[in-house]
Amino acid sequence: MTPGDLGLLILRVVIGLTFTAHGAQKAFGWWSGPKYAGWRAGVKRMGLRPADFWAFVSTAAELGGGVLLAAGLLTPLATAALIAQSVVIIGLVHLPNGFWNAKGGVEFPLSLAAGVAALAGNGTRVGVPRFGPRAVVLGGSPGLCSLSLRSSVQSSG
Repeated sequence: MTPGDLGLLILRVVIGLTFTAHGAQKAFGWWSGPKYAGWRAGVKRMGLRPADFWAFVSTAAELGGGVLLAAGLLTPLATAALIAQSVVIIGLVHLPNGFWNAKGGVEFPLSLAAGVAALAGNGTRVGVPRFGPRAVVLGGSPGLCSLSLRSSVQSSG
């Protein structure tokens, strides 16, 4: 293993497990998380409809995508899901609060998203092709679409 491979492994495991932990907060209430019912209510308050669907999608993206990323499995799928989730959480929750994390800004989720985007271009050494730009587009596009759908539903509702 080269030093570069070790660096990518560390990045993949840390970012993957961070997303996994956030998903576990939403799904199971671990580490003072809201549990699934609380997360579903939060998604509804954010204006995403149907709330049940988007709560499931966001929880699955973080929990499943995080595990896959940390394990180095299905990296293109994992990075696309995590980038989509990141676009939504940054645009919907953190962007209005500015940059710094202390005020709920984009600092932390943007750092995670940047790490995921960097990993999207590297794949793994277990035969998974390198889909970098495609994973970023495949993840970013649905994330942006869900934000625009939310905006159009709120403005017509």
